[in-house]
Amino acid sequence: SRRLLGSADDEAIRPGDGFRIIVLANQPGYPFLGNDFYRECGDVFAALVVGSPDLQSEAVLLRSFGPTVGEQRAARLLTLLSELRARVKAGDLLYPYSTRELVKMIQHLEAFQTDSIDVVCRDVFAFDLQEGSGSMELLLKTAQSHKIDLRRYLLNTPNKAEQLAELVQAALGTRVVGFYQRVEGREDVPIRGATG
Repeated sequence: SRRLLGSADDEAIRPGDGFRIIVLANQPGYPFLGNDFYRECGDVFAALVVGSPDLQSEAVLLRSFGPTVGEQRAARLLTLLSELRARVKAGDLLYPYSTRELVKMIQHLEAFQTDSIDVVCRDVFAFDLQEGSGSMELLLKTAQSHKIDLRRYLLNTPNKAEQLAELVQAALGTRVVGFYQRVEGREDVPIRGATG
């Protein structure tokens, strides 16, 4: 096994002048629960933290991923995620929605130009729209203030089976005739209310 260090050992790999390593790492702590980069590597590497880009820089970046996405649509998503990030800083939300989510939304709109912003947001916020997520109501209110309606995509209502059937049918282009739920110690049990 070879080592990377500055000794005269023949088995050692010496780093060249100007050697740099670029590491992309999330902030330590919830929700990513990753390692604290500084604690793990701070004594070996000089770390430089690069924060999120400002709104203008982010808009330029998004344009490169979605050149045909209208400026108004991109601006709605940009301002929504900007407000959600402010909610994280204020301690109201836990998940720090990043440029990564914005890029995915713009790529979706670029590839599926007839999809609504509501549909794009549903895909990104699906986890937080679950009952008991703790952030569902705030996310719904914030989205609504940007004229984005996510309520119809909630799967925590009495007609959950019908809603799920509609989503599956739309995604797969096929008719859903029923759902089954695995019940411990019993055969699969049909869920009432599925389309038929």
